[in-house]
Amino acid sequence: MDPDALLRVLLDIESALGRVRTERDGPRTLDLDLLLYGDMVRDDARLTLPHPRLHQRLFVLKPLAEIAPGLIHPILQRPIADLLADLLGVRPAGPTPGRELAGLRALVTGSTGGIGRAIALELAQGGADVIVHGRSADAAEATAYEVRRAGRPRRRPPGRPAGSVGVFAIGGTGLARSGTAWTCASTTPAPTP
Repeated sequence: MDPDALLRVLLDIESALGRVRTERDGPRTLDLDLLLYGDMVRDDARLTLPHPRLHQRLFVLKPLAEIAPGLIHPILQRPIADLLADLLGVRPAGPTPGRELAGLRALVTGSTGGIGRAIALELAQGGADVIVHGRSADAAEATAYEVRRAGRPRRRPPGRPAGSVGVFAIGGTGLARSGTAWTCASTTPAPTP
């Protein structure tokens, strides 16, 4: 479901439960907001994503930090747990929840499918740089894309170019450096099962 359709569903629920919109930010019986939609950033007359005041509302951040502390705000590029800590004026002891593996690098063989893929995604969500390995260059690139989305760092490490997220994809037998990510230049076809 796209964000516009989801917004329509939320507005229909509000209406069915008796909400009448008379004035902007006025009193209401029910308020359903679309806070985030993946990592989408959007600002138009109908919808703003992420919600423009998400990071300023304790009643939003507190439950969100309980279920997804490592979720990265798509504009601020900071984990929800950090935004909550800022709002409360405290700093958690130890690493930011959901970013415990920041600064570590992991090579996950067979990470283009099954349990290897699941492990690579979990490591990325924990903040680790992940080296994706598989027999197929295309599958390695597809998994690397998912890992990039799962493990967006909140701050760019020194020396890492903007947009680089520490994901390397290795597939097939040949290896070539391309920008900031390793990509495959396979010289032999992957074996067929």
